[in-house]
Amino acid sequence: MRRYLEEKFVFGLRRAADRREFPLLAGAAAFCLTLTMTVPVSSALVLASFLSPQRWRSIALQASFGGAVASTLLIVVFHDIGWEQLQEHFPEMTETERWQRIIAWTREYGLMALLAVSVLPLPQTPALIIVSIGGPPSGLALLVLFCGKLVKYATVCGAVALFPQHFETLRVRFIDRDPCGKR
Repeated sequence: MRRYLEEKFVFGLRRAADRREFPLLAGAAAFCLTLTMTVPVSSALVLASFLSPQRWRSIALQASFGGAVASTLLIVVFHDIGWEQLQEHFPEMTETERWQRIIAWTREYGLMALLAVSVLPLPQTPALIIVSIGGPPSGLALLVLFCGKLVKYATVCGAVALFPQHFETLRVRFIDRDPCGKR
C-alpha cells in the first residue's frame, strides 16, 4: 500500500511540476505530511526540487509555512488530548532514548528547543507534545516552527536544486521511472 501511495504521490508531483502553483502544492503536501506524521516532509521536498529546481526557494517557503501550520495545529490537538492519552498513543515517549533526549531539551529550553528540533533531522513529535503541555501562544509557536522549518527546507531544496548530482540515486529511483514503477 505504501508503495502504491508513494507512486501516486510522485506521479501527481510530476504532472504538476510545470504549473505556476507547484510551490503551493508543495506547501499543501508539507501540511498533509506533517499533520499525518506519515512521511518526512524533506523526502517530498527532494522530489519537488528535482522536478522544479528553478522554484526551489518558493517550494521551501510554501512547505515551511504548510509544515509550521500543521505542527502548530498538532500542538493545539495534543494540548486538548492530554498527557495520559498521548502516552497511550506514543508509548515510545518513555522507551526511546532519542525521544527522552528531545523531551529533556524541550522541558529545559522550551520554544528554543522546538526551534532547534525543527531545524535538525530529528522527530519533532516529542517536542510538540512537551510544548503542548505548557500551552504556549499558538502565534509564537507558529513563528518559531516556521523559522526552523524554513532553514531546514531551504537547505534541502537548495542542495537538491544547486547540486543535483549528489542526489542522483534518488532521482533515478523516483523521478525517472514511469507511473507504473518501471524505468
